[in-house]
Amino acid sequence: NLQKALGFTLKAKAFQEKNASLNRDLSITYVRLGSIYQHINHKDSALFYFNKALIIAKEYEDASSLGETYKSLGTFYASLNDYNKALFYYKQSLEIVKESPNPIDKYTVYESLADAAVHVGDYKNASVYYKNYAQWKDSAFSTNTLEALGRTKMTVQMEAERKQKEIELRAERKRQNLIIGFSAFGLTVAILFVLVIFNSYKRKKRDNIILAKQKEEIEEQKKSIM
Repeated sequence: NLQKALGFTLKAKAFQEKNASLNRDLSITYVRLGSIYQHINHKDSALFYFNKALIIAKEYEDASSLGETYKSLGTFYASLNDYNKALFYYKQSLEIVKESPNPIDKYTVYESLADAAVHVGDYKNASVYYKNYAQWKDSAFSTNTLEALGRTKMTVQMEAERKQKEIELRAERKRQNLIIGFSAFGLTVAILFVLVIFNSYKRKKRDNIILAKQKEEIEEQKKSIM
């Protein structure tokens, strides 16, 4: 229940804010609040707490919290369909989690980067991000861990291949749409050209008829005078 989670997190925030020794942990609490507000569609409150989390994480030079905050800001902007801003914050997060010994931190950021890149039509980088995602996810879920979770490495590989195929399919659709667009444009130009030629022909034919009539009238007038 998000409302209950919001209530508990607000109480934790109030307690931490009153105790200076716990201020360092406020960054994660603010991120949680931001995420809850985002899910209940209170966008202004969500952004307010994500930015507060960023200030605290920078103040205490807490790399883990900073990486998580940047990633949360990326997810926030992705929810607004502002994928360029989402990419900016995901990249900031990646620069930090690259130093993390935890492969889970890496593969989740790479997955987010890939999804955002697809949305802005950057299929080349999306493919690179998905490959890194698959690599780090494979590392995160080692054989022993997968067995403990009742999963297999094949499942991870299949998921990565499926996402790779999705990228390729989207790229192919974009290419086909461009071809169709150019073909339609070329056909339109050709039709317009034919219409111009046809109208020019009709106009010339009409002018010739008028000239012929005028010539005939002049000839008749000459005969009358003679």
